[in-house]
Amino acid sequence: MENASKALIIASSVLISLLIIGALVFMFNSLRDLKTVEASSEEEQKLAEYNKRIETFNRRLYGSELVSLANLIDDYNIRQANLKGYKPIELTVDMKDKVISETLKLKTTLYTDYQKIREDFGKLESKVNETKNAKKLVGGTTYLTAEKIAGMRTRDLGETIRKADSSLSEEEIDAKVQELLEFSQDYTDLKSEITSFKNSAFEMTFIDYDINGRVKEMKFELIR
Repeated sequence: MENASKALIIASSVLISLLIIGALVFMFNSLRDLKTVEASSEEEQKLAEYNKRIETFNRRLYGSELVSLANLIDDYNIRQANLKGYKPIELTVDMKDKVISETLKLKTTLYTDYQKIREDFGKLESKVNETKNAKKLVGGTTYLTAEKIAGMRTRDLGETIRKADSSLSEEEIDAKVQELLEFSQDYTDLKSEITSFKNSAFEMTFIDYDINGRVKEMKFELIR
């Protein structure tokens, strides 16, 4: 009888332990699911805010704004990648007969991938920054950047050379001026191209939404 009582007590203890473990597992899973739902809801809220920001580009844009839109779409598409029911936004840009950079041979005239717009503009922007900071010896220990040279009048450039190296003749100074202007020409051309693109105007020609009211496709074309 005593052994039976002990066995019953042991069995009861095991059962209670299993019930406690089961309850803890249930609570853990419930908390995990709750956190997952909260994280998902928070991410969906962020995407809804993105959607509102993207809709503000439903108008005529300048080239600089078009790049901002491409960057925003990239952020959105990265965020939504693992969320159920969300699809990436597509962006198409018809450049007509204009290219982002002849100098760098970036001659795409129809962009169907927003990443390519970002990539080409990024290449041009990087090259502008690279060339503007390039330096050339003026004379003595004086150097000027391509950006500085491009912003100077020929007369002022000649005077700078004269002060840097007083031993130069007028003919040598004139030759040096031309050398410096040629040195800065790449920067001048690239700066002109990036300015031209940033100031170009693009018209919205198409926008489409999914069944939940989220933007899913946008199209623009160059008008000037």
